[in-house]
Amino acid sequence: MSNNIVLECNNIWKKIGHHVIVNDVSLLLRQGDILGFIGPNGAGKTTTIKLMLGLQFFNGGSVKIGGYDLRKDFVSAISNVGAIIENPDLYMYMSGYENLKICTKLYGLSEDRILEVAKLVGLENRIHDKVKKYSLGMRQRLGIAQAIIHRPKVLILDEPMNGLDPEGIKDLKVLLEKLASEENMAILVSSHILSELENFCNRICILVKGKIVQDLKIDEIKEKLANLNYILEVNRIDLHEILYHFEVIDENHIKINTTKDKLANILKTLLLNDVDIYEIKKEVNSLEDVFLKVTKDISND
Repeated sequence: MSNNIVLECNNIWKKIGHHVIVNDVSLLLRQGDILGFIGPNGAGKTTTIKLMLGLQFFNGGSVKIGGYDLRKDFVSAISNVGAIIENPDLYMYMSGYENLKICTKLYGLSEDRILEVAKLVGLENRIHDKVKKYSLGMRQRLGIAQAIIHRPKVLILDEPMNGLDPEGIKDLKVLLEKLASEENMAILVSSHILSELENFCNRICILVKGKIVQDLKIDEIKEKLANLNYILEVNRIDLHEILYHFEVIDENHIKINTTKDKLANILKTLLLNDVDIYEIKKEVNSLEDVFLKVTKDISND
């Protein structure tokens, strides 16, 4: 496929009865992408993922994985993807090594691949321990090892951070960044922990009511929806005779909503009126702020 595209969904939709639950969804994943797939509860995220994987029938549209059409050549298409939907399926009474050995037999791989992938996910020192002794984060990493043991081009994870503690989330972040940069894998991560997604995803796709309403690079989505608010630390806040529109935050700080070009003139005006400016900060929206704004706007339509 051109431009290193490894997953391509074109206008897929799913209808149950008279209700359209996935509505004309199109998205692309390229090698090295880490796409955050977010949306409110009931938006259709998990259903969309299941459609991408052929786990549910879609009424229209097409899905290509590694250049293969999911409907026309399911085996070739699905061989290019690894996935965990909800929780990884593991045999708790077996060791991590034994769990991965089952996968090598299914894919016809050498057992040498087990140690390679164990090192990749950071389990090389615990791979021979029983899975029941693993922490939740370790089980998640073993699940990812299962999903990538056959060297797929695409990794799809549905809510992989559920139940993980901060250290487990950090380990998962490092692992996904490593897979994207070193293995050139395309990764789609569905999650509701938005504060974590913005730390490692390079793209964000927002699904609302079964329809994609934003699909942009994370910096673009913040810039597109960000309010240009500037926080100024000043020596006094009695500035109504100098400025028309500003908000007092506390006895030393004011907030101004303006453009970057106009800010320069505002600063000149303040300085000419003996207002000392100690610090200027641009107020940047978080991904959560952006998400809440988008979903609120859609709900009000």
